Amino acid sequence: MYLNTFRYTPEMVDCKLCTEYQKQKGCTAPEACPWLAERIEAGVFGYGEAVMGSFPDKPRLQAILAMAEQLFNGSLWADEQHQQRFNNLMARFKYSKKRRDLAKYYAVIFLFSGSVELNRRTINCIERQAIEFCYADTFEMSDEDYALFAAARSIAVGNAHRLLKKLADISAVGLREFCVIVNALLIERYGLNAFNIK
Repeated sequence: MYLNTFRYTPEMVDCKLCTEYQKQKGCTAPEACPWLAERIEAGVFGYGEAVMGSFPDKPRLQAILAMAEQLFNGSLWADEQHQQRFNNLMARFKYSKKRRDLAKYYAVIFLFSGSVELNRRTINCIERQAIEFCYADTFEMSDEDYALFAAARSIAVGNAHRLLKKLADISAVGLREFCVIVNALLIERYGLNAFNIK
């Protein structure tokens, strides 16, 4: 058995070594850095850079994204038990690691474990090979939990653009839920490497 112990270091992911870097112009990547996952792993990519880089064309979100950046405490987890709830749900979910859309399911599980009550109401949605939203107990679900549930459903069906339009309305969700949803969108984009963002 071979265990891969390779890890990127900050020296390896220096922008000056990138194929998109030019001495006079700097970074010439057309949209975002193509090596963000590697930079996150090396620990040189911060939360503010990740958030602002993930939503560059959303000017209506910039003010609330700046608030989310200020509230960032060094971890994507919403509270102390969030990680434990996430790990418990991940133990139920035995999805093939070869699937391309795996990151979006990690984001959905992250949202489902965002609060104790939502975790209890959605635990039956997590099956071995799929996530079935029809098994959720949405009867008299709190507005906060329903915002996370609706965001999870949007991510699962690939409708993140509509979700971002809804998030632009600051009255649509509370600030805590907004931060959890933004963190889930980072997980959808960068996979489990998002947890290394500091």
